[in-house]
Amino acid sequence: MFENKILELSTKFSFSKDIIKRYFSRYGLRAPSLIQSLKIPGKYQALRVNTLKASPTHILKKIKSLDPEAFQHPQIKEILFLKINGPYSMEKQERIVIARKDAAENVYLGTNLYAPGVFQTSKMKQGDRVSILDKNGHLIANGIAMMSAKEMIEAKTGLAVDVKESTYKVIKIRDLDIFEKGLLYLQSLPAAIVSINLAPKKNELILDLCASPGGKTTHVAQLMNNSGKIIAVDRTKSRLNKLNKNIERLGITNVKTYPSKQISFLLKEYKESFDKVIVDPPCSSTGVRPKLYDMTTEKDILDCVNYQKYFLHLACDFLKPQGTLIYSTCSLEPEENEYNMRYAVDKLNFKVIKQDIIFGTIGEDSNRPENNDYQRFYSDLHDQPGYFIVKLKKK
Repeated sequence: MFENKILELSTKFSFSKDIIKRYFSRYGLRAPSLIQSLKIPGKYQALRVNTLKASPTHILKKIKSLDPEAFQHPQIKEILFLKINGPYSMEKQERIVIARKDAAENVYLGTNLYAPGVFQTSKMKQGDRVSILDKNGHLIANGIAMMSAKEMIEAKTGLAVDVKESTYKVIKIRDLDIFEKGLLYLQSLPAAIVSINLAPKKNELILDLCASPGGKTTHVAQLMNNSGKIIAVDRTKSRLNKLNKNIERLGITNVKTYPSKQISFLLKEYKESFDKVIVDPPCSSTGVRPKLYDMTTEKDILDCVNYQKYFLHLACDFLKPQGTLIYSTCSLEPEENEYNMRYAVDKLNFKVIKQDIIFGTIGEDSNRPENNDYQRFYSDLHDQPGYFIVKLKKK
């Protein structure tokens, strides 16, 4: 009976049976509503004003001319919220484009589709009206083809489909001149809380071990008013390119970037030297929303855990005694969150400390005394992406 229900929900939501089982075991009858909330966007999209270049009040005034319902966070003044409208119904077109998962989930909110996000197409020419589907065949948007089918598949850059209708709609922030000029950065509220709870001070030496695309790195630089020094590391050339572009666009001057292959060099130069370290490691991303489908398996989660522990070890090596580590993931899984913190406390000589800003709920490890100092966000409870944040001090 239970297995049949798991299979039924797996088919209904396009989520793996492993994930469905996990959520039922932890959340019981709440599981379907949690999953449903992950499949849709929240009521609002958050963005961060770059206070190095503009005031939140000035930007809010500009945004309100496009979205009268936009508003400023009452406590975190650099965070603005835009109204997300929908869902809307659409008529499927004869010619179709199938989008890759990440691209499809952006198009779902009205973002244009670019060539790297195209997975497959039917025959079409530039100017044709087309429908954009996810890999499961769900209609997510309609638009105008800006390339032929052949060009969409072969091109590495460029606009593939100009989206005219989408399931949900929000202002196309990336198309605005204030975005291009570096006055804005798209960032969720929980992600912004990570940087604020790090509490960076001017002239500190700070390390971001998994920095791309640069949301936390650039926010910390903003909070430091471009003073001090931030070392930002990531693993591939493409990720570093994305990071460097955002650093340049936002006018950040106190960040130096390195590829992960230079970690040994950095350890020689900076062992036990950093005042603060950010670890937002690769994770299963089970808290990300909107999520059109999620085929994450148990193995995927456990593989992430092993990789995450590697970054915890690095953080310990880089931090000076009494230095601060902030750890975060966009995962809902305890193995990637609370259980990794058990490891950090029991094996790596860290101590969990209180966070300054708490808008979420406590952790899922009630047998541990530090559980009350963890911060979790849930899509069904907080109208935010699923997120985990903890602040630690090296003994």
